[in-house]
Amino acid sequence: MGFFERGILRLLLSLYPRDFRTDVRDQWMEFVQQQRREEKYRRRGWGRIRFWKDVIKDALVSVTQVRREARLESVRGRRDERRSGSLETLIQDLRFALRTLRRRPFYTGVAIVTLGLGIGAAAAMFSVVDGVLLADVQYRDPDRLMSIWQRIEGRSGYTEAGEIRLQYRQYRALREQTTVFEGVAVYAADWGESTLGGGSRPELVSVGATTASLLPVVGITPILGRWFLPDEEGEGAGDQAMVTVMSHDTWTRRFAADRDVLGQSVIINDFTYTVVGVLPPGFRMQWLSASITGADDPGPRDFWVPVGSAEWGESPGSTMWEAIGRLTEGVTVEEASAETSAILSESWPSRRPSALILPRREEETRGLGSPIFLLFGATGLLLLIACGNVAALSLGEMHGRMQEVATRTAIGAGRSRIVRQLMTESVLLGIVGSAVGALVAVVGTGVLVDLAPPIPRIDEVHANPAVLAFAALLGTLAGVLFGLAPALMAAREETGVTLRSGIRAGSRHRAAFGRAVLVGEISLTVMLLVAGGLLARSISQLLTVPLGFDPRNLATIEVTLPDSRYGWDLRPAAWNFMDEVIREMESIPGAAAVSAANMLPFPDSPSEWASYLSPEDTTYLMPELFNVAPGYLDFMGIPILEGRGLLPSDDADGPPVAVVNQRLARALWGDRSPVGEEMLYPMGSVTVVGVAADARQSVLQHDPPLTFYVPYGQHSRSRATFAVRARGRPQDLLPAMREALWRVDDELAITASGTLEAAIVDSASEERFRTLLMTVFAALATLLAAVGIMGVTARNVSQRTRELGIRKAMGAADDALLGEVIRSAALTGLLGVGLGLAGAYALRPLLAAFLFGVGSFDLPTYAGVGVFLLLVSVLASYLPGRRLLEVDPAMVMRVE
Repeated sequence: MGFFERGILRLLLSLYPRDFRTDVRDQWMEFVQQQRREEKYRRRGWGRIRFWKDVIKDALVSVTQVRREARLESVRGRRDERRSGSLETLIQDLRFALRTLRRRPFYTGVAIVTLGLGIGAAAAMFSVVDGVLLADVQYRDPDRLMSIWQRIEGRSGYTEAGEIRLQYRQYRALREQTTVFEGVAVYAADWGESTLGGGSRPELVSVGATTASLLPVVGITPILGRWFLPDEEGEGAGDQAMVTVMSHDTWTRRFAADRDVLGQSVIINDFTYTVVGVLPPGFRMQWLSASITGADDPGPRDFWVPVGSAEWGESPGSTMWEAIGRLTEGVTVEEASAETSAILSESWPSRRPSALILPRREEETRGLGSPIFLLFGATGLLLLIACGNVAALSLGEMHGRMQEVATRTAIGAGRSRIVRQLMTESVLLGIVGSAVGALVAVVGTGVLVDLAPPIPRIDEVHANPAVLAFAALLGTLAGVLFGLAPALMAAREETGVTLRSGIRAGSRHRAAFGRAVLVGEISLTVMLLVAGGLLARSISQLLTVPLGFDPRNLATIEVTLPDSRYGWDLRPAAWNFMDEVIREMESIPGAAAVSAANMLPFPDSPSEWASYLSPEDTTYLMPELFNVAPGYLDFMGIPILEGRGLLPSDDADGPPVAVVNQRLARALWGDRSPVGEEMLYPMGSVTVVGVAADARQSVLQHDPPLTFYVPYGQHSRSRATFAVRARGRPQDLLPAMREALWRVDDELAITASGTLEAAIVDSASEERFRTLLMTVFAALATLLAAVGIMGVTARNVSQRTRELGIRKAMGAADDALLGEVIRSAALTGLLGVGLGLAGAYALRPLLAAFLFGVGSFDLPTYAGVGVFLLLVSVLASYLPGRRLLEVDPAMVMRVE
């Protein structure tokens, strides 16, 4: 091979990568020699040209493939190297962050606790929001489930919309004629407590009645046994209706989850029922009538029985049944309302009601969204305050680390690396804070559930994985939020200036950021304090509102009378029972007076009965009915304004009489005197013998309801409440009252006992819950703001130590220097207070719906909060400001 040919080969070889060239040189030369020996290349001229053309072509193809593979391999190598380097750098950052945080235990501890409180409070409130408002209901295809109410012209209902429950005969008509609903069911869940016998001692249980269509409508099936059959429903079912289905909780608690419970008999209020099924865990039908009227939802029922069983008749004429229906696919609410109105009107021609169809999902959380989201918003403000507080503390710590940051920058660390290191510390704090917050959330959720009023589904609220994930997300975001600004500010510092002047080189933008964070903290704290102050004033006004009766020193006990011994056909037995118990309680030492009624004011749920002047009259109202003992009105301190009260002679042998309150008298008779007039209600006609003053009976926020009083001796009820006015502490009489009652009937279980004053306070449990939480949030926010003010002031004093020391050496007085520091903090506080008061004023419409007896712009509350926060700002700056008095001017001058 000649010199020229060897040159061509060397040129082709040079195209290969260097590492590859040495390995293939010998193979390449051998390949070329072999090609030349082939027959097609032996001829001179065109054969040689063809040979070199093929060699060059093959070489170029090979070079392209080799270089591509080498390039890909290089990319993979660099990627692996970067991955290895990134992981190693991350580990280094984490180790350094842990060492740095460990060297600053005060800052680390305060930051973690602050974040933990903020994150934990927010996560706990998120548990309530998620469990009550956002959690999926257990019903099948819940968007098609509707609540069915009716409205009657001229008749009051539960709200301004006029919701009224259905009669059982209306349900039957709707079930048979509807084409817009796949199924319709009715139920009643509020019948007081019942007594479960058959054990070593009676047990209080809750019982609800419903139709056989209920579970098919909501799409639930029993986990054991079956549901009711159509033949077991209605008063015509007879003994077939004496069956029951129990809740899962009752099955596990009372019967130890025994699968042989089917077919067994249980005794409820002295009636024997056969167990035919067990419901799935958590099944409940919310009693909407209670929540709409402000009373407590009775919660899950221990037992369900069919309509028509003992104590649960169809009650002709009574609107006691809540209705629920499943819309047919494709039917609109408007179409359902039109057809349902026609059916209900035809089934009750004398009143011709119209239908009100409302989505069940919205009905079950009616009125809950606003107060819960109000508290959730308050926790959001608290979390922002916590993040701002940690940001201010981080900025103060960053000032002390400027020399370190400048040194690392001077020896080659890039600004991005500095920011990444500082962000790693912040995110690590956020992660640890979120872990503490998750623990606070678990504990706080339990506390919230224990303190909360009996709102729907609150008993099912718990800190689930979604809540813990929410806490982790908050912690991570908080770490980024409070760490980003200080890290960027540290990276922007001039290295040379910082190295020459040490930690004294504070920058204006850092100081401005710290003051801005502090102003934000104070303003948010002001908003929380204003909300808490307004709610506290509101609850104070609510609990001092005139009641219209005297609740002092009243001890009460309540029982449910079983129909088997005290039913409608055995009314004399109930009357005699009431008289005997009153006589027994009158002999209790310390008892000044005794009375009784079917219920006292502020019961768990009011008793409403229709009343009207005549069947043809259009004035059709729903007043609250009290069946009371003689002298009850005098006993309660409710004055008689006209006519007379109820006397012992108003018994079963006397003419039916009633006493009405002022509002009912005006509603039915206007300006005319009602004394001597007749009034109708479902149990018959009564003669009005007196007019009593109005008295609040169940809800403090509302005006006194329409009320009438009927003698117990003429209309007994299955619910009986006894009250004793004590000469001393009323709670001391409760044991003696129980013994007195059991001396008359030792088989009765007491459903409730306590004092009437406590029941009135409990009636405002939702308002007290909101006020308590808002007060706690405001107190925590004030504490965090005070810590932030102290931290920022301490940092400012540290930054100005050189300046203030020189001024002190030149003769400046300590008091003047301290006053300057305090004035600076006071000005910051004044700006924060001004912005906070403006924010609270802007948000006052959100609070107006939760206030009673106090305006949303209450000047004393606003002024008090402003003065309080200014005092906090001054006091929080005083302690770090006193460090100026310890500065030695001579030491400062020697350092200079």
